[in-house]
Amino acid sequence: MKSLVSIFVFLSGVLADARICPPPTTRVQGGPLVQTSCSATSAEDDWKNRSTASGVIAAYDFSNLPSNGGDWTWGSLKPGITVMSYKQSEYPTARLVDRAVVPPGSSASLRWDLPQGTSERSDNWFISIDKYSEQIGENDEVWIQWKQRVNSPMATLAFAQLGGRTTTWKSLMVSEGMQSPMPYSPKRAYYGFQGTNTKENNTLNDVRFCSENEIVMIARHGGQSEYKWPRMYHGCSFYQPFTTYTGNAYTDMNKGLSNPTSCLYSGSTGNAADPQSCFLYKPDTWLTLMVHIKTGPQGTGNSSLGGGAQSGFTNSTVEYYGGLPGQPVQLLHRASGIVIRRGNSPGEAGWSPTQKLGVFSWALFMTLKDPAQTHAIAQTWISQIIISRNRIADPLY
Repeated sequence: MKSLVSIFVFLSGVLADARICPPPTTRVQGGPLVQTSCSATSAEDDWKNRSTASGVIAAYDFSNLPSNGGDWTWGSLKPGITVMSYKQSEYPTARLVDRAVVPPGSSASLRWDLPQGTSERSDNWFISIDKYSEQIGENDEVWIQWKQRVNSPMATLAFAQLGGRTTTWKSLMVSEGMQSPMPYSPKRAYYGFQGTNTKENNTLNDVRFCSENEIVMIARHGGQSEYKWPRMYHGCSFYQPFTTYTGNAYTDMNKGLSNPTSCLYSGSTGNAADPQSCFLYKPDTWLTLMVHIKTGPQGTGNSSLGGGAQSGFTNSTVEYYGGLPGQPVQLLHRASGIVIRRGNSPGEAGWSPTQKLGVFSWALFMTLKDPAQTHAIAQTWISQIIISRNRIADPLY
């Protein structure tokens, strides 16, 4: 009997520690071979391994104060990497550090609350690569991975937009970084975090989320149906979705295939024919999301997204991935042969012929949200953010 009890205890421990281990090495098509590891014996070790791996530019999970000074609303993760809570004074109670709802391996997350009566909000939280020379330019590469959680109203509700249509939330915005000076505003005294009193006189205030080179992840709503999935687009004012057209249907999840069959929907209704073939925002679940941007050379060319000849980083690729807890992250969508726009028209929002990608912001921004709509409080959380020049390992937990 004693031996049977021991076996039961042993098996219980194995099951409690069950996790999916990646292969010893992995390679994303066209990318470098990356070593992986299953040596992490806890979720805390797994987060530490991923956040300190080779190539990591910045990593943060809100568990502690930024190591180089300040706090999560205005601080520095390390020299040249600034964090900032945009419009914190306008939304002091609508965005806060949550120590009760956290992903495995961390002790905090950042939470946004969206109560009834809320209109359009732009209270982003972002990480800035301050030095222009270290930002993402031509023939460059960056990976962004984070954990995100939404409650049921955020995942299922069709939010009303002024004018009678629906709107949806943007989760990630990758946009222009700081330049010295910014091309359309006065030169500021400081560039990035220089201490607690430098915020108001800082060039970081002059960067635009709505920049010509902006790359955005939003939550696509399945018409009036109660489900949403990740989708991405490029640009501001001149919008270009990464959606694939199959000849008779659309998808935001081509999985890198030339003839995709997952998450197909019609252009008129937006309803997916088979929602279960989509990677959906699952309520009350810590999802792993990841974006990969690989830029090409500066030049002029025709983008696979349409729009005719454009100036920018030609022959670029954008991919996005998603994963459930304890499961490998899967490729959801790939858009190749695109032009990441810059320097096309002085009349466009955020125009600059020299801008690079340097600001990574998270939000629940909803364009023209109707404050008159009645709804329960909607919430989203983020944590375990990693920005790297190398492919980031899949979380084991």
